[in-house]
Amino acid sequence: MTPPDAQIGAATPTSPAKLGLVFALAAATLYGITIVFARIAFNGGANPGAVMELRFLAVAVTMAVVMRWRGRSFAVPRQVRLRLGLVCLGVFAVATGYIYSILFIPVSLAALIFYTFPLIVAAVVPALERSWPRPALLAAFPVAFAGLALALGASFSGLDWRGVAFAGLASVGGAYIFIVAPKAVAQYDVFGVTFYVGFSNVILMGLMILVYEGVTLPVTGLGWTGLIGVAVFYTIANLSMFAALKAAGATTSALVFNLEPLVAILGAVLLLGERLSPAQMGGVALVIGALMLATLGRGRAAASAAAANDSETPGPPGP
Repeated sequence: MTPPDAQIGAATPTSPAKLGLVFALAAATLYGITIVFARIAFNGGANPGAVMELRFLAVAVTMAVVMRWRGRSFAVPRQVRLRLGLVCLGVFAVATGYIYSILFIPVSLAALIFYTFPLIVAAVVPALERSWPRPALLAAFPVAFAGLALALGASFSGLDWRGVAFAGLASVGGAYIFIVAPKAVAQYDVFGVTFYVGFSNVILMGLMILVYEGVTLPVTGLGWTGLIGVAVFYTIANLSMFAALKAAGATTSALVFNLEPLVAILGAVLLLGERLSPAQMGGVALVIGALMLATLGRGRAAASAAAANDSETPGPPGP
């Protein structure tokens, strides 16, 4: 029989991963809700510049207050500065690439190209870590991507290379965030990384807005509701994402983020009165099935590891 303290020790390593999975689910859900509120803000007269600038400003201000309240230092360790700067640029690439891609190609196609980033993460991270992912996790990525293709109903008609390039930039930026950020949050602080992502992008996005389009605020009460909703949900989503990357790692978090567009689709159905086709419902089912496949694989792997630890633990001495 395994001693109680050995049982606790065997269970502890899985706890951060489980917590990270919860954070990843929260982040994906909140990002999806943010998309719906952004659409409400646009319908109320806001332009993309206003939505993007306000959401980064909300992140920066909220995290600054939280860090002050918790007594956290704003000083970034020297060994983290380059990595943190690259994470900030990755977020900027996602924000600008995704928004500007839809000026040239359909939204569904832009989203499909952008959500190739979990596949990039699944290919790159094992190579960097010199490890091989679990078969269930490896199989879950293409299944989830196929489900996204059905759910988004992407059309390749009217293809414009500029839109593809912008969406590809967003995908590479998303993959880069997931690959680089885990070490940044491990070496520094989740709140600090989130703050500097918001602060740097307030400046970068502000410069882009000054050059290109300016800021147009909503002209209706509902539009302001959408804009405020974007600020609130995007802030919590950012913090949850970096917490997930610290606890669960890049590969698992990236897979869970396939839920984000599904939440946006379902939110549009509930709040905007849009309808789902049978193909889209099938795509939603495929993505959920892929996540269940990956979770099942994780559960079996954890059970096997626990059994191995238990068998290696010496029993009590005989009489």
